[in-house]
Amino acid sequence: MLCAAPADTKSSVRKSNDSYTEGLRLESQGRARQAIEAYSAAIRLSPGNADALRHRARLYFDFEEFQRALEDCNAALRVDNNDAEAVKLRGDVQRKLKHNAEAVRDWQRALALRLDTAVIHNDLAAAYADAGELQNAAEEYSRGIRLRLSDPEPYRQRGKVYLRMDRYRDAIDDFTYFLDLKPGDVDALLDRGYAYSFLGDIQRGREDFNKVLQADPDNRKAYALRGRFEALESNLQKALDDYNHAVGPGQTDPFVYLERAEVYALLGKPQEALHDRETAVGMKPDLPEAYIARGGSYHMLGMHEKGLADRTEAIRLNPKLADAWYARGSAYYLMGEFQKAADDLRETLRLNPSYPKVNEVLAQAEAKMREHQAAKAAAAPPPPSSPEPTPASQPAPAQPVAAEPVAPAEPPAPATATPPPKPVLSPVTAPAREPAKSMSAEEHHKKGRELLEAKEYRAAVDELTKAIAMKPDYALAYNGRGYAYFLLRDYKHAIEDYNHAIDLNPKYVNAYRNRAGARRSAGDVAGAAADLERARQLEK
Repeated sequence: MLCAAPADTKSSVRKSNDSYTEGLRLESQGRARQAIEAYSAAIRLSPGNADALRHRARLYFDFEEFQRALEDCNAALRVDNNDAEAVKLRGDVQRKLKHNAEAVRDWQRALALRLDTAVIHNDLAAAYADAGELQNAAEEYSRGIRLRLSDPEPYRQRGKVYLRMDRYRDAIDDFTYFLDLKPGDVDALLDRGYAYSFLGDIQRGREDFNKVLQADPDNRKAYALRGRFEALESNLQKALDDYNHAVGPGQTDPFVYLERAEVYALLGKPQEALHDRETAVGMKPDLPEAYIARGGSYHMLGMHEKGLADRTEAIRLNPKLADAWYARGSAYYLMGEFQKAADDLRETLRLNPSYPKVNEVLAQAEAKMREHQAAKAAAAPPPPSSPEPTPASQPAPAQPVAAEPVAPAEPPAPATATPPPKPVLSPVTAPAREPAKSMSAEEHHKKGRELLEAKEYRAAVDELTKAIAMKPDYALAYNGRGYAYFLLRDYKHAIEDYNHAIDLNPKYVNAYRNRAGARRSAGDVAGAAADLERARQLEK
């Protein structure tokens, strides 16, 4: 629509329209810079020429001159506030300027002005996805798809959103439909492979990664993901072969090096494991998990002071990371410093009351402390029992020498103490049995945690399920059951339980960290990284 400001004369408006028409001709010929000059002439002659403003804004947008494009959109909307095309274009500019909220408002207003296009719905969906509003994103992609069923890209993008929502079946359906429209697309095969891994369908996931490698033999991501599958199935040499293809120039994910290091350690190659962990530290010096892993290598090689220093650095980087406190507590135990070990293990429990095995290790550290105290007490000379002098002919008793504490050869894997036998009551003295009391949700939760520490994971799932049935908003129980599923390598159900825990408590740092571990094990490196980043933000 051509509009003239009140001050414009009929002559200037006519000349402005001529320049605008010339701009359209130049633009149709691909002569964009000359078209901008023509539109500028039209605007100088008639500042109210909204069409010229909008077309120049579009060209500025194409040349990535976003601030100029924004100014032209605003000027066009001052002429006609209901110009839907200008509103939509301003939304596009705001998105490029990373003003997501403003972009969303403009696109919603363009829809309200009845500019109902698939492009706007898909743009809205992308903005919602970036903001973490996944349900809104999925709905907008669905609206865009209904308006243009033949466009494959929204299916792929909605599939990515479904992945983040843990709707893996839906994600697979979308990636499969996309692949029907664009057969052999490498990125879609990788995405579908992720989704299969979440469902525990390693075979289909591996098939997708194999297809990727057939099409792109140098795809590092596919090698890394397939290597993780091989490691999960204890095919260590195959896993190592895949990781060897995944690392090298261009690999920027430190977790790939950490995962290969773990395979090296399992194959009895500690020097190679240390080298990879050092590489991970160099790639991301602020990653506490890398220091924890490298510290483990140092301890395996007998360099305990270096191992302790790495665990301390991990704590400095993230004082709220339970893994770091447990790792340093293990280092102190290894070095025979049982009081310091106990202090760190108690901090681990404070940060994560459900941390596996920590109670067992803490009990052993405390037992070692009691042994030393008893040895010191035995070594001290007894107080004199009487004031009478000892006969000169009687030699003074030799004092026992306290045994030096011996550090365990490995980080604590405490031996299970044999419990004392329970007293057997005779039929005469046994009290009458009271009726059994029903357990509370908290008691089922506590029992489930004990079963976790005893490595009775299936039984732990049963107990924690009872706790959840009695108390459906019990975030701790969901997190605990998720960990039990994780230890059973049932990553799908583990992630579902962590999702429930986070829904109930969006600031549950440990649930985010646990879900990161499950996602990484299932092949979702991006999801794992996002969870770790969210955990770090909450810990600040």
